[in-house]
Amino acid sequence: MSSKANMNTQAQDVEYANTINSGKTGTAKRKNKPGRPKKKKAAKETDVHICPTCSHMSDILPLHFLGGRASQSRKQRKSLNSFLQLTAELPFDTLKAQLLAQILAKLNPSKISYDDYDIVWTVPRIQPSPLALALDSDYKFLLQHAIKHKELQTNITIKARTNKKKKMRKDTSSGEDDVGSENESEDDKQLKKKPKKTSAKEKAKNKDKAQANLETPPNHAKFNTLPGQKGTISLLQCHLAEHAQPASQPHAPNNNIPQPAPAGSCTEGGQSDSLIPYGMLHGPTLSLNDFYSNYTLSDDIHMKLHQNRYTGMETICYILVSELKEMEFKLGEIAVMRPAMKCWCR
Repeated sequence: MSSKANMNTQAQDVEYANTINSGKTGTAKRKNKPGRPKKKKAAKETDVHICPTCSHMSDILPLHFLGGRASQSRKQRKSLNSFLQLTAELPFDTLKAQLLAQILAKLNPSKISYDDYDIVWTVPRIQPSPLALALDSDYKFLLQHAIKHKELQTNITIKARTNKKKKMRKDTSSGEDDVGSENESEDDKQLKKKPKKTSAKEKAKNKDKAQANLETPPNHAKFNTLPGQKGTISLLQCHLAEHAQPASQPHAPNNNIPQPAPAGSCTEGGQSDSLIPYGMLHGPTLSLNDFYSNYTLSDDIHMKLHQNRYTGMETICYILVSELKEMEFKLGEIAVMRPAMKCWCR
């Protein structure tokens, strides 16, 4: 009797569920009369695939947060769980808003955005492998798998993205450092702290200045054309320029050594305009009056030399014949000056 009663109860439960799914109004009454259970009618395709837009169906979403804070190491981070119950008729934007509210309540990040997290979903015994939940089409695909259960249940895993690229700040006037999000991973911090390797050439170029700017550009030949950089070629650039030039061939020794000119000569070779013959040395230092009296010159010669401010032999020895003509010397007076200067020479 007990087995028959159990079968009757199960049949009545099935009929009660079909009454609710068909949308009929009124109260469904269970039949507790013992007896042979009625045969269950073959369910139609519309009865098996429940429409996801029915208002009475609800989807239970267990949420698993795998992010944690960026200040914690991976071993110290722990997953946080939460539950969310929504109706299947809600749009995808409402689901995103509810998920962001759960993230804010559990993780409390400084900046929150749906794109900062990798959100995947699974359905127990229907869809075991995780699939992304980023678009409206993903949400519709989720509902198609979730309604295959009698009790709608979907697992959603939320994981903070660690490889998000930071955007460059447009305002560079402030001296404050750019603060990253709290969801930044430990690996990103290690990459920032890792020093950049520099080659020996870069160290040699920047050894004088710690940082290059417009006033002190890098020590490179391409920056020599900037204003204020001409004439400040570095020693390294000069050394490289010398090595770049082809090696010059040694010249043959020159054995033709010219003989030195006689010391004290006041005339150059080939000058016929001078009063002193070529190759003769200058005589003693005499004043104009001594030169006039020693070599018996005329008064006109003495007067013309005195008028042109010749005071002694230091200046008279460099007089040319053309200059005597400018001083209105007569040809006879010029002829007298030649032997007098020759006698004065040694």
